[in-house]
Amino acid sequence: MSKKIMRIVFCFIITFIGVVQIEQTKDFLDLAKLVVSFAFGMWVSKWI
Repeated sequence: MSKKIMRIVFCFIITFIGVVQIEQTKDFLDLAKLVVSFAFGMWVSKWI
């Protein structure tokens, strides 16, 4: 189950980065922080 979640999160991050690079948004850092916090929250929720 955990490997499946990590795979989904990893694919989501890769896809998100690709979309951001295409759009060349100036708020990349804010969006990256949001993605990182989301992935971290998913990881932490496994241990709670």
